[in-house]
Amino acid sequence: MKLYIAGSSKELSRAERWIATCRAAGIEITEDWVASMRAAGPDHAADPEVLVSAAQRDLDGVRSADLVWVLIPPAVAGSTGCWAELGAALAWGVPASLSAPTDEYGEAAAAQFCIFGTLVPERFRFASDTAALEWILREAGAA
Repeated sequence: MKLYIAGSSKELSRAERWIATCRAAGIEITEDWVASMRAAGPDHAADPEVLVSAAQRDLDGVRSADLVWVLIPPAVAGSTGCWAELGAALAWGVPASLSAPTDEYGEAAAAQFCIFGTLVPERFRFASDTAALEWILREAGAA
């Protein structure tokens, strides 16, 4: 299985955790945007060329994935990037799953939701990252 994990750039450690866990389970990550951000350094947003390159790699990662997993950001983190990646997945017909950040932030954070998330079938929406991961690992094993 080839997987793209979308999340908030304000939650690098959350995304990094699940990227590492999936890799350890033998799942191919199509674009490790966290590693790319860390390599670009804290001033990456000041360089338009870096931003264009990162955006293109992220979209390429979405397009080449068998599944896009969106880590819904809590209200305190916010994000537009992960929702843009979900939109790209939906437009290109790449299956997507969503997980709420209840593992770390509690049930109230799960209410943060983008309207495009409603286009993801209910059976691919998970109340926690852990529940989503368990499903992904089952799906990867079945593939």
